Amino acid sequence: MANRISIGAHSYGYGLYVSQSGDDVLNPSKALVFDSRAGNAWTIKKIAEGSIGPNASPNYNTVNHALGYNPLVAVRWSTSITNGKATEVYDPGWGEEWRESPAESGGQDDFFTTTWRDGCIWTHHDTNNVRVHNMCNEAYVDEGSDDGDENFLSNSTVYYGIIIFHNGDFTGGRGL
Repeated sequence: MANRISIGAHSYGYGLYVSQSGDDVLNPSKALVFDSRAGNAWTIKKIAEGSIGPNASPNYNTVNHALGYNPLVAVRWSTSITNGKATEVYDPGWGEEWRESPAESGGQDDFFTTTWRDGCIWTHHDTNNVRVHNMCNEAYVDEGSDDGDENFLSNSTVYYGIIIFHNGDFTGGRGL
């Protein structure tokens, strides 16, 4: 039977630590369920890692948490892995910007949009599942760019790490 709770001195330092079911808190192989060093100590429901190829169909992986509500989620991703470790790590993101350029010679103002997308986003698929999407084939810096950056992540595999907390999502399902 594994040691689940440690109070006091630990190899991590003095504190309170709780391991996942079946994992030894004194030598954990999985993320701790509770770690008093973690500020307000959000409790972790699940930690998962995965990858999604550039031409995957579908272009997402589903991570089941079975909480019955939309939990707080943190995701980081990379397109570069060396010896099992990410060499660069990014937050998921998606945005659109509207710009207006001043009218020239009394004409109408010109409006244009610049959409930026990163190589990875996540969504609450339903109250029991989160989906991590590979958006590399849609990622670009600027629609009007002539420097070839429109598809700077095309044909990239996304490697991701996700933490699902027991806490409810106070961000409206759009992530951190």
